[in-house]
Amino acid sequence: MLKFIRLIVIFGVLAIGGGIFLFTGIKDKIEWDKPHADLETITEKDLYVGRVVEGEIYELWDEFAYTSEYETTLGIKSNERTTDRYFALPLEYSFYGDNLMFVAVSSRKKDELKVFEVMEKETVDYYDNGVEYQEYTTTHFTGKVQRLGGEYLGFFREYVAYIMGVSESEASDYYAPYVLVSTSGTGGVVPIIIGGAMMLIGLGGAAIVIIRRIITGR
Repeated sequence: MLKFIRLIVIFGVLAIGGGIFLFTGIKDKIEWDKPHADLETITEKDLYVGRVVEGEIYELWDEFAYTSEYETTLGIKSNERTTDRYFALPLEYSFYGDNLMFVAVSSRKKDELKVFEVMEKETVDYYDNGVEYQEYTTTHFTGKVQRLGGEYLGFFREYVAYIMGVSESEASDYYAPYVLVSTSGTGGVVPIIIGGAMMLIGLGGAAIVIIRRIITGR
């Protein structure tokens, strides 16, 4: 009896986990298949978690945070490496309004980050040093909207307050608490495959255990 219950629990957990993966994948796939929000016209009111955005980035401001990974041996950190890097992106439409509106943009793609670094330098040269280029670097970007929270939101708020010359309490007028995370692919396909497989194994395994229990009593 105990073995039967244990197997049912295992397969049940597998099926539930698969269902979650499947639901997430289908939701992502639906969002991916919708027309992508255009970075050149999108406003902060158009942003929501999971939305796919795409378009040209013409101007990228400072890096305000990064994520690192490292190994720990006897409490000592080693092999630390930077993974995701976060930059401030002024929404294009806000250049024509009363004030700039920023969102965060992040990537861990090496080639893309090299372009981001060039764009950041060009922005600093223009606004801080008065240097003008004959041609400015731009890049095509595809990303998924995620909510920016925790210490990253704090870093972002501090940066926006500093760059706009306002207090942190006033900075909320100049940023949306979201990050556009660089992505690629077809969205949701892998979770759908994994989730479907997990559900099939979980439900199939539970069915086999129950049938065997009915037939053999074991």
